[in-house]
Amino acid sequence: MIRKFQKSDAEQVMKLWLSGNVDAHPFIPKEYWESNYSMVEEQILQAEVFLCEADGKIQGFIGIVGNYIAGIFVDKK
Repeated sequence: MIRKFQKSDAEQVMKLWLSGNVDAHPFIPKEYWESNYSMVEEQILQAEVFLCEADGKIQGFIGIVGNYIAGIFVDKK
C-alpha cells in the first residue's frame, strides 16, 4: 500500500535511510551518516513523504520537497 508518511513512521523510515546510505556509499564512513541522522530526521518531518508499506513494514519511501525528489530509499530485501 502506498500512503503518506505519519510522524509515527519516523523510526522505520530513518532506519531505512541509514541502512540505505551505508549500503549505497561504502566509501563514506558510517559515522558520517550517523552524525547527520538528527538533521535528516528533522528534514523528513518537514518534507512530503510517501511510503510503500506491506504487513506493517515500510518497504521504501520517497521524499519530495516542492517539485524536487529529495530521496528514494528501498529496503534491499
